[in-house]
Amino acid sequence: MGPKEIPVEVSKRVYIPNLLKIEDADVDVAKLGLKNGQAVVNLRVNNYESIPFTIKQVIYHFQIEDDLDVKGKETKDFTFKKKGTELMPVHVSFQSKALFKSVFKPKKTYYKLTGTATMHFI
Repeated sequence: MGPKEIPVEVSKRVYIPNLLKIEDADVDVAKLGLKNGQAVVNLRVNNYESIPFTIKQVIYHFQIEDDLDVKGKETKDFTFKKKGTELMPVHVSFQSKALFKSVFKPKKTYYKLTGTATMHFI
């Protein structure tokens, strides 16, 4: 007898979860000392699935108009255990002297945050 080939064909639907959505919520300049400052950027994380996950790190590029340009990393783990929306704070440290021009401007000051978030399913 010997080897014989048997045809196999299997098809089935595979569930692919929706990715989360991260949006800007607000920025709070938490500390503005003479040398160093710190801002807290709150990100609104929308989890569309009931699958829990952890964000291990956020690498960011934070800019306030032409006055401040900072790159950094938030390494605190944030765990999201359920479907819904939660706030995730990202702490941005900077030298205060770069921001003093923006503090005294009469108009609204614009900022921009770009970056990547590393996510792990639990």
